[in-house]
Amino acid sequence: MAKFSLLLGIILLLVNTSAYNARAQENDISTENIGIMAYNLSDEELIELLKERLRTDSLSTRNWVMLGGLWENRMQFDSAIVVYQRAIAIDSTCTKCKQHLASSLANLGKNGWALRIYQEILEADSSNVSVRSQYARLLRRDGQFLGAFLQFEHLLQADTLNSYIWEQLGDCAMRIDSMAVGLYAYNKSFELNPANMPLSIKLINGFIKAGIPPFEVMPIADIAYEQDSTYVPIVRTKGYLFFLSQVYPDAEKWLEKASIMGDSSRFTQKFLGISKYHIGKHLAATEYLERAFEKDTTDNVLNYIMANSYIQIGGWPRAIELLDITEELLTPNPKEVALLYASRGEAYKKANQYQKAIAQFEKALELHPEYKAYIYEIGICYYNAKDYDNAKRTLEDFLLFADDSTAMRSINERAPMAKHFIRRINGETFFLDGTNVKIKESSE
Repeated sequence: MAKFSLLLGIILLLVNTSAYNARAQENDISTENIGIMAYNLSDEELIELLKERLRTDSLSTRNWVMLGGLWENRMQFDSAIVVYQRAIAIDSTCTKCKQHLASSLANLGKNGWALRIYQEILEADSSNVSVRSQYARLLRRDGQFLGAFLQFEHLLQADTLNSYIWEQLGDCAMRIDSMAVGLYAYNKSFELNPANMPLSIKLINGFIKAGIPPFEVMPIADIAYEQDSTYVPIVRTKGYLFFLSQVYPDAEKWLEKASIMGDSSRFTQKFLGISKYHIGKHLAATEYLERAFEKDTTDNVLNYIMANSYIQIGGWPRAIELLDITEELLTPNPKEVALLYASRGEAYKKANQYQKAIAQFEKALELHPEYKAYIYEIGICYYNAKDYDNAKRTLEDFLLFADDSTAMRSINERAPMAKHFIRRINGETFFLDGTNVKIKESSE
């Protein structure tokens, strides 16, 4: 009995719905006399039965679509695509065939092809809500958020009370940096369906990011909490809103409640620990902050608060250790800063502004003197500026490091080119006098 019920459900699904559970126009595909539904057969047996029918009647579009649906059900989308293409070859006006074909293509990641088919269907019938919905979702999945936004906007014209479409519109608006529209759409969706807990979090976070005062956002959290008081993210969010409002006792209460409910996230541990610090519970603060520290040791604010908590309870060695870590994090790595100067030098060099390029490479060398390749870059800049004396001197200095057997790879790779440029300098300076040897900017 269970097997027959499953089979009946599959057949009904294939006949009445698309692969995305969206209603589609049937066109000329009749649902009359579906004798196949009476059989208590497996997918494999149904496939063979449909194949047999198609051998005797290869022009039955309905049988081709049903066969394609069975292949889709088995997630054998390549086979489904072949079958749907055959059905379309028989009846080029079959919207359902094209819709199923696009669905199968999308499931294989062939989004461009699928999108073109959806566009073709909508050009012929712009009122097909099912296809437009699939088209919008695929655009969103493909990262074409502006296109998806326009499609969801079109869908809303026909169904302004659809909370799902409002949420999708909000998601797309956020991805195209239209926060005001995104928050408006989220708010409309939340008004229509306040039980959508993930949406409530997106809405609250959006308002926080937009700089809305936390006490003005709190009513949304209260409504969501009334819908589901067991949803941990909303409990955590209420605590964070109190934290942002600097009402630390209430922040502690709600964040601790989230922790008791099983929230071990670094976010909760951090802000619960800081809340406890602000209300003078320094020992408890260090316990929660240590848990957050285990997951990320690079958070300067957390490290600083935790160090102060340890100072308050007499844990001076740990406080000193944390402050040392914080100082190290706040102090830029000279090698990394040198890369910034070198990148700027490369940009000036390509712009033929050699004096500025040399200044940048010299600063990079000062910050990272071990990386002798910067000397080579300075020499090349002198050469390009036709300051051959300085170019030769700099490149010869660079080659002194290449004679070292422990020379860095960056030196050895550039040594042949340095020698090449020195030879060119020797040749070019043979006919020049001293007045021609100076830096000349090609463009400022």
